[in-house]
Amino acid sequence: MTPEVMSPPAPVSAAPETRPAAPGFTRFDWVAMTAVTVVAAALRLYHLGLRSLWFDEGFSAGIALMKWPDFLRVNSAYSANMAFYYLLLKLWLPLGNSDAWTRGLSALFGIAAVAALYWLARKMFGTWVAVSASLLLAVNAFHVKFSQEARSYSLVVLLVIVSAILLQRAVERPESRAWLAWSLVSAFAVFAHTYAVLIIGGQILWAFFVLSWPGRRRLFAAIRWFVLALVPYLFIMNRGGTGAIGWLRPFTMDQLGVTIVEVCGFAGWTLPILFAAAWMGAFWIPRGKMRPVALAALWAILPFVAIVVLSRVRPLLFPRYMAPCLPGIILLAAAAAARFPRWLTATWLIATAGVSLWATAQYYPRDLQTNDDWRSASAYVLDRQKPEDLLVFYTWQGTLAYHYYWWQRDHSAPRPDPEYLRFTNIAELLQDQPETPHVWVILDHFGGSDPNEIWVRGWFKRKYVVVSEKEFRGIAVVEYQHK
Repeated sequence: MTPEVMSPPAPVSAAPETRPAAPGFTRFDWVAMTAVTVVAAALRLYHLGLRSLWFDEGFSAGIALMKWPDFLRVNSAYSANMAFYYLLLKLWLPLGNSDAWTRGLSALFGIAAVAALYWLARKMFGTWVAVSASLLLAVNAFHVKFSQEARSYSLVVLLVIVSAILLQRAVERPESRAWLAWSLVSAFAVFAHTYAVLIIGGQILWAFFVLSWPGRRRLFAAIRWFVLALVPYLFIMNRGGTGAIGWLRPFTMDQLGVTIVEVCGFAGWTLPILFAAAWMGAFWIPRGKMRPVALAALWAILPFVAIVVLSRVRPLLFPRYMAPCLPGIILLAAAAAARFPRWLTATWLIATAGVSLWATAQYYPRDLQTNDDWRSASAYVLDRQKPEDLLVFYTWQGTLAYHYYWWQRDHSAPRPDPEYLRFTNIAELLQDQPETPHVWVILDHFGGSDPNEIWVRGWFKRKYVVVSEKEFRGIAVVEYQHK
């Protein structure tokens, strides 16, 4: 009997590495995300153009209205912080002609941030946490306020959320293009506001510990891309283009408390206590599910720790600068609260959302009474000024707000002149001005908050007589006639 000849077994190819796919969005997810986004839109578009642009918003609009050479020069020499927002606003402004339109860009970023947080929370924790986190961001008075200002805060909040989404994708699917996308969006977040680097630092720390060594090599490559993308920004910062932060007060514990209260939503200590109570639920999260919670915790807490430490060298703490931390605070609270019994979780969510909505309702009338009224002050001068009259602004930033409202009336009006930048203070400016028969002096931040105001009034008193003086909210317009 012929023995059977056994052929060698065919080589078995190695099975490709598989990763658990993130659960796809359900119809409920799309409906819930849409509903929460609609709520966010209603709160952020309500009374959007009712109040005048105030000092900082006028600065944004004036920078955006500059001619391109002046725009690039100012951003590269003085105002590197928020430069990405100023660029977007420059492209946005010519498409409309109202305060509501000017603020509309920030409102769009704020609305998009709510939808983006739903997406991120859904991928990290599931549907319930996504609904809770996005709802709490939608009704948060702090986020509503800065979604209604022509500043970069709503943009940087959106970008750090998108950065976290891309980081999650890069960790789950470690491809070069995923890491490249994360590094670029993270760089744009820093271009929108410098403090975003604190959030990105927390992301890098988290990724380092959750990745294996092969994954860390991709992370290090992405960090190099991130730093390379920031080279122009770092160069400008090194030249001193950080903007004016010399007015920040030295750090105190009271200042830290005010910052926490404001960032959590302008409701006193009620919301910080509710968020902290929810964080206690993190102790019941299984060790195997702590990775996403750790990312949220670093997002919420690490920037505050870093700023407190750095404030020993230079004052850096200010409530609105900490806006990028808010999604992390809310995400950590929603994820930890999900570990409570359902009735307790629902009670916490209803209470937190209710307090947040109450604070938002209080914000609208309160904010109308506190901002500089550049709209009325500019209209008053534009209606009465003659071509040969001289205009003197107490701050060079005031010229930006004035030119913005002039531009609203007449798109052919002169654009803001960065020549004012060469004057270090109002005294130096006045010494350089020619004597003219009629002068309008626009004093913003008036009322004794700056001793230079007394000097300015005394300087004019020697050569001029006051024809009229009219006060607006935060601004005084003084008309002088030469003696």
